[in-house]
Amino acid sequence: MVDWLDAEDARRTGGIKWAAVPDGTLAAWVAEMDVAPPPGVSVALADAVDRHAVLYPPLESMTDLPTVIAGWHGRRLGQSVDADRVLYTGDVIAGLVFTLRTLLPVGSGVVLTTPVYHPFFSSLDEAGMHQVRIPLLAEGRRFRLDVERIGEAFAAGARAIVLCNPHNPTGSAPTVDELAAVGDLAERHDALVVTDEVHLPLTLPGRTATPFTVARPDLAGRTVTLTSGSKAYNLPGLRFAWLVAGDDALAHRLRTPAFFARGAWSGPGQVAARAALDGADGWLDDLVADLADRHALVAAALADRLPDDAIAVPDASFLAWLDLRATSISADPVAALDAAGVRVSPGAQFGSEGRGHVRLNVAAAESTLDRVLERIVGAI
Repeated sequence: MVDWLDAEDARRTGGIKWAAVPDGTLAAWVAEMDVAPPPGVSVALADAVDRHAVLYPPLESMTDLPTVIAGWHGRRLGQSVDADRVLYTGDVIAGLVFTLRTLLPVGSGVVLTTPVYHPFFSSLDEAGMHQVRIPLLAEGRRFRLDVERIGEAFAAGARAIVLCNPHNPTGSAPTVDELAAVGDLAERHDALVVTDEVHLPLTLPGRTATPFTVARPDLAGRTVTLTSGSKAYNLPGLRFAWLVAGDDALAHRLRTPAFFARGAWSGPGQVAARAALDGADGWLDDLVADLADRHALVAAALADRLPDDAIAVPDASFLAWLDLRATSISADPVAALDAAGVRVSPGAQFGSEGRGHVRLNVAAAESTLDRVLERIVGAI
């Protein structure tokens, strides 16, 4: 069973989601969930503190944690992962910057499919890459990769694509056919595929999200997967994520730079990851069911106030993508919702295609989400 925190308890956690909003405003923006960690994680962390285990964390070769990670990928995601190809990093963004810097020449063109998780933009800048932004194709309430334009970008010289699978902020997951088509293009043009799959464990009931290496296992030698337990188990502040290199040659290239170039990870983060990945399967199943219920609440509350295609149908995660361009608050929906007492993420933050949209975090106690939705309805 998942322990959902009401607004008052969530604010007391001190996380950025609530700390950044004034009293009286409900936080529904940054991608943290208002839940306590899985019980086994809390016990493991308390035990680590009791043992004074707050020292420099061990490397991959010093423990069996990579084996635990590989087993979790196989059990939860149906993905074959070699433990010897797991490399630690502080978070997905640190891993992304490191991967691009290590594997690509400075100035290389890298495809992003927009609107997309906005730290990707600054990450490519930090890595010295050239952004090639290709809008997603909106098909009713779903979003698809524009495979034709991705191919054109590769033909014009782009050296890599960064996939967000499942996609943040829209919640859509590329189909196996889409992933396979991107793989065909990457193979044809000798391009790298870097895939952020941090939301994939939160695939909703009745929906499908597929790891890239499951869709195209033959392209392992040009694939790097980035992920962590930060979203699925609500552990973002513990600073622990990992890269999965697709083959031994790629793993060797990624291990060649000094380990600290991958971004600092924490010992408590390793402790929490082990406890979550190896002992919280039932908790995660319950969480995903609860998230499906919350998405249904959003759809029901806004169905009569928005056009049929204004609420994206998510395949995964706790993020709702709302198109408010047909409402009275279309000029500045974030300001209007702020005035109504709800903090959301501005759609334009994710790329120009997001203007007039907002990203709503639904991972709240039902009592909080009910109040959020009442205020949104009142504003529009």
